[in-house]
Amino acid sequence: MKIIVNENTALIRLDKSHAAAIFQLVDKDREYLREYLAWVDETKTVENTLAYIDFSEKQMKENKFLGMSIFHNDQLVGQIGFNEIKTDVNSQIKDSKIGYWLGKDFQGNGIITNSCKAFIDYGFREMDFNRIGIHCAAENLPSRAVPERLDFLEECVRRQSEFLHGNYIDMTIYSMTKDYWMEGN
Repeated sequence: MKIIVNENTALIRLDKSHAAAIFQLVDKDREYLREYLAWVDETKTVENTLAYIDFSEKQMKENKFLGMSIFHNDQLVGQIGFNEIKTDVNSQIKDSKIGYWLGKDFQGNGIITNSCKAFIDYGFREMDFNRIGIHCAAENLPSRAVPERLDFLEECVRRQSEFLHGNYIDMTIYSMTKDYWMEGN
């Protein structure tokens, strides 16, 4: 599966063939990424990345997750995913939230914002989501800028809602609904 973002960027379904490139990028930017991503400390080898991909593939088969690698100019530069896909009793997909990360050297070029826009559009049009959320560490201003640029509604700040590196941190919760997205896109 592939989602074309623009002439330079594409989202490609997470695959074992991406493991080495994902690990190399995480390892290169380990200190930078770990500030807001708890899983970075558990990613010590390519085998850890392969185990994550195996788990992700099971979650994708159960329609609980959709993970994509972000490629920019044919280079893996980050990842994006629909996490915690929620369905109703009839297995109709209704709600999810997006998680994303990008290597340090690739930030500031609109890659994440454009990738999120394409991925959100896919979620509403192809997966028939009704609502998509983005949860960001309240202090992570670059990450928070993404939903703000995409006109998401800031719903609230959940105080001390995530445990990260021995401390509780606040999370800013953003949301977009299908009807609002379709009006503007």
